[in-house]
Amino acid sequence: MTRPRSYNEFTTSEREAFDKKWGPPSQRRVSLDTVGAIAYHAAAAGIALGPDSPLQTSGGKVQKRGHEDKAHMEVIRWADSPAVRDLYPDLHWLFHAANGGNRDAATAGKMKAMGVRRGVPDLLLPVPRGRFCGLAIELKVWKGSSLPADPSDPTKYRTMPSANQLDWLSHLTTAGWSTSVQWGAPAAIDALREYLSLK
Repeated sequence: MTRPRSYNEFTTSEREAFDKKWGPPSQRRVSLDTVGAIAYHAAAAGIALGPDSPLQTSGGKVQKRGHEDKAHMEVIRWADSPAVRDLYPDLHWLFHAANGGNRDAATAGKMKAMGVRRGVPDLLLPVPRGRFCGLAIELKVWKGSSLPADPSDPTKYRTMPSANQLDWLSHLTTAGWSTSVQWGAPAAIDALREYLSLK
């Protein structure tokens, strides 16, 4: 994936669209490099930074609202939209393995007895493409309160997969799946598009 561009790297039409959404430069109280890169990346991935988005601007930074559940909902909302389904009908088979989350002891015990396993990837698409029999994505979120425009050190800004998650990804890779860890909904959407474009 390419690095998100800053406001200064936008074309004239991209700047006009950005200014229309975020206001003219003289009225902004937010960092153009941070917000510009995130807004551009989100727009390229088809994600709106509106009131229901997991990313919001505040105090010059793009804020993370919620946790991984918001990112999962953003991916599924994108995948379920009619325009996207017309382009990628096999997204009908995309699902979220609801293994995570906080549960009371009784529910957790029941889920374990029903076969819930720690570390199963978050998003599974059992659709063959290329040399793969399916796609498995472990979806993570950013640490802290803000998403950096150019996160070059993954351990500093990103939540990292657990040993159980890496074990599952390794097993699925060996079994012929395409697997990846993606940070945020836009990255997961890019991974889905790339996978579904394989011949």
